[in-house]
Amino acid sequence: MIRVLLADDHSVVRAGIARILAEAPDVEVVAQVADGHAVVERISGADVDVVVLDIGMPGPGFMHVLAAARHIAKPPAVLVLSVHTEDQFALRALKAGASGYLTKDRSPEELLAAVRRVAGGGRFVSASLAERLAESLGDPTLSAGHEALSDREFEVMRLLGSGKTVGDVARALSLSPKTVSTYRTRILQKLGLATTAELVRYAVEHGLIDR
Repeated sequence: MIRVLLADDHSVVRAGIARILAEAPDVEVVAQVADGHAVVERISGADVDVVVLDIGMPGPGFMHVLAAARHIAKPPAVLVLSVHTEDQFALRALKAGASGYLTKDRSPEELLAAVRRVAGGGRFVSASLAERLAESLGDPTLSAGHEALSDREFEVMRLLGSGKTVGDVARALSLSPKTVSTYRTRILQKLGLATTAELVRYAVEHGLIDR
């Protein structure tokens, strides 16, 4: 039996995914949570095989959750589930340790296939994503500027890009405001931007925030 932790902050979405998974004879949803803190706490119990992880939950960002999953004694496979198109987050998620990436417009059959594949130790990406990943490896110029950001810089960029203040970001990521300001400066430099307003526009144009 594949034991699944379902993590999504929208109760209707959680209920729908749980219903799909419950119809499979080899899958059991053992827990449902609504924020990143709860995911990290729950996976430390080492009784979960797969985490189906929404990319935009409150609390620690999905990158933090992926990092936490790698450092427990028996790490579960993590299948990232997102409303964002594959080319916006998939490569970063896979590099950070995710076992698969699936957009929410995919079919129930694909969701079940993805859960089974990552539970068995494999990777799950769509054929179109696999092709784009191969192209980006062959030609680094195809990557957007934000791909050059570190994982922490990426988290800070997404939060600032969603309109949060330096203080808001500091509280969300348990950092000092001074540290967040330093990250902000680095991010602007790497992206060739001058102001936070330009950063917000960049994040919106590249589909990097939940609206």
